[in-house]
Amino acid sequence: GGWRSDNEYKIYNYLRTYMSQLGCEPNFPPNVAGWPAFYQEPDYYQKWIDSTTMPRRMQFMDMMLGSGFSAGTGTAIKIDPMHLAKKFYSPGDPNLLIDFFCDLLLGIGISSTMKDNFKIVTLLSGQTQDYYWTNAWAAYIANPNTTNTNIVRTRLVSLLTELTHLAEHNLC
Repeated sequence: GGWRSDNEYKIYNYLRTYMSQLGCEPNFPPNVAGWPAFYQEPDYYQKWIDSTTMPRRMQFMDMMLGSGFSAGTGTAIKIDPMHLAKKFYSPGDPNLLIDFFCDLLLGIGISSTMKDNFKIVTLLSGQTQDYYWTNAWAAYIANPNTTNTNIVRTRLVSLLTELTHLAEHNLC
């Protein structure tokens, strides 16, 4: 029905409080025009990102990609990188997958050199050939056992962590 459980309210309240600490409480912008753009005088980006909110934003994304949050309810809400990758039309292609996640998570583009570095460090686990990711993804799809799932999940979490720690993500 239309009734919400106490756990749902606890989780929502926890999320709202946490987002407030990040400087972006849902449905509560600082004025009727919304949040100020990062290029507006006199503070520019300093009200949006500062030495307190930046680390908290990174911690929040780390938490969402890891254990999630539950507000003590026993029900964790977290990002499932496998599900997210499956929504993309070609998750087995590491170059297209990185483009997809960059478009999704970053407000501005990053260089092809940065994308290549992220690909090698995360999806390819230090290798240089794209088939390392393509084969890992294909093995996971064909047989999503614990080993194949962990290989793909670890690489995706690593990629998403790297992207969400970029200044470009926090300014988008």
